[in-house]
Amino acid sequence: MKLFMNPELVDVFLALIIDFSIGDPKRLYHPVMAIGSFIHWFEKTVNKEEYSRRLRWFFGLLLWILTVTTTYLLCWSLLKLAYGVHPVIYHALNITTIWMGIAAKSLKRASFKVMEELEKK
Repeated sequence: MKLFMNPELVDVFLALIIDFSIGDPKRLYHPVMAIGSFIHWFEKTVNKEEYSRRLRWFFGLLLWILTVTTTYLLCWSLLKLAYGVHPVIYHALNITTIWMGIAAKSLKRASFKVMEELEKK
């Protein structure tokens, strides 16, 4: 029973239940779309095909560092701010962040669409 005394583990459990039951909302802007837009912009603007392989590798590493660091700091800042307002708001935002980060049901759906398209060829 001590396992469920950790509020963050309860948040993960609730996020999993939400994800497996309803998946990601289709009509809402998903945060991963913002990350994808940033990656697309970076690739188009900075990582040009005419650059050397070594320079492109460096830009890929830089993109990874920027993406992971920015995502982490943004989530951490929002959760810290939410906790400062009220612990209930923190847990609601934490559950939402975990739910949208997992996206297992949506990933399953998308992977089956890709598989169907590949099977057509």
